[in-house]
Amino acid sequence: MKKALFICALASLVIPTVVSATSTNSTSLADPTIIESKSHSSETIPASMEPGVVIEYDENNKMHIVHKPNLEDFYVEVEDLEQVKSNTAKNNNTLKLEDNAIVPNFENEKLFLPKPQPGMRVAYDGQGLPAFIKVNGEVYYGDNNKQMSAPVIRNQYVYGNITWYDDAIGQEKHKLGPKDCATKRGYDEPDVGTPIIVTKTDDGKTDTLTKWDVGTLPNAILDIRLEEMRDYFNVPAGYKTKNGKKISYGSFQGKYIHK
Repeated sequence: MKKALFICALASLVIPTVVSATSTNSTSLADPTIIESKSHSSETIPASMEPGVVIEYDENNKMHIVHKPNLEDFYVEVEDLEQVKSNTAKNNNTLKLEDNAIVPNFENEKLFLPKPQPGMRVAYDGQGLPAFIKVNGEVYYGDNNKQMSAPVIRNQYVYGNITWYDDAIGQEKHKLGPKDCATKRGYDEPDVGTPIIVTKTDDGKTDTLTKWDVGTLPNAILDIRLEEMRDYFNVPAGYKTKNGKKISYGSFQGKYIHK
C-alpha cells in the first residue's frame, strides 16, 4: 500500500531498515474477534498494513487481523489529489519556534520489526506503519523485553509529525478514549495520566490530551486518536476523488508540551 504522502517540513524522517528481536513463549489472542487470518512467512512482523489495522498472533504464531477501522467517513472528497499534496507541503514552511523548542531528527531511526511470537499484538498508525507492539498487554521492548530508562522531556515544546492510531487498550490495560494519546518510546516517556498540550502548527488549534500509551511511532513524535484527528483538529484520514482514487494522509505537523 502507499505510504503516507505527508511531507515533513521540520525533520528529515525516513522509513528505515529492519531491526529484529528474539521471541519468547507466550499465550494466545487477547481479542477473540478475528476479522481476517493471513499467512505471513516473513521473519518479522509486516512493515506496513492498511492505516489503523491491528493484528495479533495466536498460540500457533498465525497472524490474524483483529481490528480494521472503516475509514470511509474519515476521508474527504476533493477534485484534485495533486493540489492536496501541494498545499500540504506549503503548510509549515515558516514557523517561529520557542527558545527552548526541540525539533528531533529521526533520520537514522530504524523501523522496529521484531520476530512474531504468540500473544504479540501490533497496531498500525495512520501512515500504515507498525507503531505499537505489545505482548500479552505489555509494551514489547525487544531482546529480553526489558524497558530501558527513558528520558522525560518536561516544559519544552517538541515539534514534528503527529499521526493517529485506533487500538483499544493502552498501557496498564487502560481503555483508550478520544482524548488519550501516546508518546514516543525511548524518546519521551512521561508517566501515564500526564496531561499533554497538543497544537496544530498551521492554525494554532490546541487541545489537552492525556498520555496513556507509548509506541515506536515511526515518522512521528506523538500519536492521537482517530476521532480527535478528524473531529477536533479537522484533519482527515485521507482524501478521495469521485472516480475512487485515494491517498492516505493520517498526520499533521504539530507540537506538544507537558510538565
